[in-house]
Amino acid sequence: MKITINKKLMILCLSIAVPEALILGAISYRSLQELVQVNRQLEEISRSLEITNLLGRTINQTIIPISSYLMSGDPQEQQRFQKLKEVIRRNLALCHNGQCHSSTKQPAEMVKVIQPIIKEVDEKSRTIFALSYPLQDNLSGPLIKGIEELAGRADILLGRMSAALLIRVEELRQRSQKISQKNLNAILIAMAVLVALAALVSHYISRRLTYPLYQLLFGIQKVVKGDLDQRIEVKVKDEIGELTYSFNHMVKELKTYRDSYEEYRRSLEQEVKEKSDELRQTEAFLIQSDKLASIGLLASGVAHELNNPLTSILMNVNLLMETTYKDTELHRELQKIDEDGSRCKKIVEDLLSFARQNKEMNRNNNIEKGCFEVNKSLEKTLSFIQPEILRRDIKIDLDLAPEIPSCIGDEKYIQQVFINIILNAIQSIEKRGKINTSTSFSRPDNGVEIIIKDNGPGIPKEHRDKLFDPFFTTKPEGTGLGLSICYGIISRYGGAIEIESLTREEISPEMENVAPGTTVKLTLPAVK
Repeated sequence: MKITINKKLMILCLSIAVPEALILGAISYRSLQELVQVNRQLEEISRSLEITNLLGRTINQTIIPISSYLMSGDPQEQQRFQKLKEVIRRNLALCHNGQCHSSTKQPAEMVKVIQPIIKEVDEKSRTIFALSYPLQDNLSGPLIKGIEELAGRADILLGRMSAALLIRVEELRQRSQKISQKNLNAILIAMAVLVALAALVSHYISRRLTYPLYQLLFGIQKVVKGDLDQRIEVKVKDEIGELTYSFNHMVKELKTYRDSYEEYRRSLEQEVKEKSDELRQTEAFLIQSDKLASIGLLASGVAHELNNPLTSILMNVNLLMETTYKDTELHRELQKIDEDGSRCKKIVEDLLSFARQNKEMNRNNNIEKGCFEVNKSLEKTLSFIQPEILRRDIKIDLDLAPEIPSCIGDEKYIQQVFINIILNAIQSIEKRGKINTSTSFSRPDNGVEIIIKDNGPGIPKEHRDKLFDPFFTTKPEGTGLGLSICYGIISRYGGAIEIESLTREEISPEMENVAPGTTVKLTLPAVK
């Protein structure tokens, strides 16, 4: 059942107002009962005082008709006396019947005390009214005096009665004050208890109302900080519960949108990265191609200009060496000239080979029509350089994947690449070493990967960016054209060549099972 906030507030108000009204009503009702009882007694005392005063006046007035009768002998005074006596009788009857201050025994006691006096006054008055000549009778004096004494006694008794009633009035007044003070204290205590109860109930209800709001605020702060996994448990079925449910739904939608945005951003970044890599590769290929073309043209001219003079120098040096003794200083100098000349001739031959290869590949734009099998080509290459492998005591591990498709390219050029890279690996190993050669096929990229890895000392970091630059070499007798030629061949067939290397100095203690060495990765397009 859904309880809205308005209903909860109404329940809160009723839970405070109803007990307060009941308690204050009970206190007021009890106070009213006590005050009504006091007022009833005050009314009875008021009637008692009125009757007492009336009796006192009436008893005193009875002497007047008796005295008048003694003086005049008028029979009407007897009637007047009878009327006063009837008034006294009625008032005594009222008190005797409990119509004046009936909550105490004082009226009945007053009647018991007053009645004999009234009776005695009645008897003496009868005696006086029975005299034919009251003034001449000697009994009239004592009788009137006795009646006056009886009237005085009655007056004294009635005065005591009035005093007692006044004392009772004071007691009732004090009682009324005590009742009022008691009720006031009870009301104050009840109000304090009710205020405390109201505070507790209000605190409880407010906690029930505000706790979900605090949770919602905490969740909003989490979401603002980027935590879209935040969810708030819906515990109430009111407007706050609906708001919490809407908040959870909103956060869920935001998370969905953010995840899709992040996925789109990552895919876009990946695409931009791939395109950027392609542009960099294309730019590097164009720069390298332009550099190789320029160097090839230069090398061709320089090689032709140097080849003939070098040939003449070497022939003359050989003739001079034949005419001199081997142990002479001149023979040793001529031998050194021959070695340096031979080295220069080899450089010229490499330049000519580089220039011829560049021209041939630039002229042959349809080279991609050729194809070859990578595994067989690698095995042939290793057989070509088997003597060098045995001489240096190098172990070759082959891991050739079966069923690799043929690759696009001219096998003789690709074998030249293999020979160059494997010889570089062999020459980098100082003593006994190992070279791992593996092949694999990546179906999504439609590329065949050839990996040649050695356990040599590695290439220093400052040399890695210059590996494909023409004439850059770290070998004393190298020309620096080998990897440039390899780069040109692989690039023209739509492939890629990557070199990764690690020296002993770059290996930290945290890098376990890591050894120095160089890895060359070749990628060639497969025939579709």
